[in-house]
Amino acid sequence: MERATRGTLAHKIRTPLLLAVLVFGVVAIGASAAGAPSRPTVSGPRTTTDTTPTYRFHSKARGVAAAKISYRCSFDSAKLRKCKAKVTAKLKLGKHVLRVRAVAPNKTKSSLALVRITIKKAKKRGYAVSCRSPGLPSGGTEVVFPAVGTRLYGIRFGSGSAGIVLAQQYQGNICNWAPAVRSLVASGLQVLIYEASTSSPVAEEVAAGAGVLRKAGVTTLFVGGASMGAVAALESIPLISPRPHGLVFLSGYSTESGLDIVAHETSLAYLYLIAVGDGVVPVPDTLQLMNTTASSDKKLVEYPGTEHGVALFSGPYSSQVKNEIGTWLVARLS
Repeated sequence: MERATRGTLAHKIRTPLLLAVLVFGVVAIGASAAGAPSRPTVSGPRTTTDTTPTYRFHSKARGVAAAKISYRCSFDSAKLRKCKAKVTAKLKLGKHVLRVRAVAPNKTKSSLALVRITIKKAKKRGYAVSCRSPGLPSGGTEVVFPAVGTRLYGIRFGSGSAGIVLAQQYQGNICNWAPAVRSLVASGLQVLIYEASTSSPVAEEVAAGAGVLRKAGVTTLFVGGASMGAVAALESIPLISPRPHGLVFLSGYSTESGLDIVAHETSLAYLYLIAVGDGVVPVPDTLQLMNTTASSDKKLVEYPGTEHGVALFSGPYSSQVKNEIGTWLVARLS
């Protein structure tokens, strides 16, 4: 009886141990089967005149769907940050290094991929290369001007005594305004678009651009922008002397300083435009600005849809948006 009890006890002990070993083995095999992701392959230009090139990453890991693999990358830095499988960089002329590492769901990492990139100056107009579609009008004059401790690149179009400086939206580029520039030039205005020094344009840059147009003979000056560029344009108003004639504010935010400006700068004309379903900027933001604006020359136009910023120029109401801005500006040239 005692032997049977001991045997049963030994069997009871061995059984869970055996199961634990088997389970551990299966987990270990599963982890091994998943494996570390392969070093990412990188598609995208190595030598280009485009200062905003796009790169795509691809990696494989056994037993892992490609969509489950994440990436860490950086440009010109050893410190990697989370990034998507498709990134668009904003690079200056010269040589750069792109670093990419893939990470599997089980946190195993790939070896590091290094890509050396060279951004060259275009032999012809740089904007002709990067903005062929939808395309900027021909005849633009490239300008380089100082602002906030750096030098900015811009393109000036048109001629005459009236003009507008347009500030890009967050992480935008000089090409974003292409759909609007042609119609504004056709309306008889000079138009200056420029590359912001960082991903977020600032008021000092817009004010510097205003100086460029003033030197080009503009006496009736407007400032404008999209999203954060609209905020920069609004906040540039106190920095410009004499004051600009008006503001074109496309899908912008209301800020404390911006509200203060529109409450006190009563000599300007203000045009606010936004889509009612804008998922980035809530419409009440724009309504607050409109209601705070002390000038009697103010207008708010709301469009159906969800387009934000310069996307309004390519959305279903693009013609109406361009016509609205052009008509509004022309009406204030006299």
